[in-house]
Amino acid sequence: FPSHDKIATEDSVAYYSPSTCALVAGEAVGSYNGRDKLAACFEWSLRDYLLSLEKLQKLEVKFLSLAHAGTLSGDIVGKFIQESQRTAESFAAVVRERIQAGELLDEIKSSIIVEWTSLNVCPDGPFVEDQERLIANMVQIVADGK
Repeated sequence: FPSHDKIATEDSVAYYSPSTCALVAGEAVGSYNGRDKLAACFEWSLRDYLLSLEKLQKLEVKFLSLAHAGTLSGDIVGKFIQESQRTAESFAAVVRERIQAGELLDEIKSSIIVEWTSLNVCPDGPFVEDQERLIANMVQIVADGK
């Protein structure tokens, strides 16, 4: 967009055009892999990721462009960003619970990879290693309290 405000974290960058109310969010709002298949995508800081989602929710967004998944419009846009935040918070809560229950981080990482693959949230294909690395990083970030 010729005129945009940049919203960025170490994780991702999003561009907002106030004149069109369009947000090109990439993975700043998570990864969408079909109905009910939304995954959080943070690689540096859960805290910063959640703060970014809060900022994005305050924008007037009529069009939301997603990484690898097209564009959403209408009422679903705000709901999608809210669900992205809920998904990230839920992911962190599950990881924390499992750590408190005594599971090893490698066990948690491995089981999440298997679960996401079986649900097709993390589908087989050319990006499997990247997705496994992302999940491992996200589990470690939660464990480190970042």
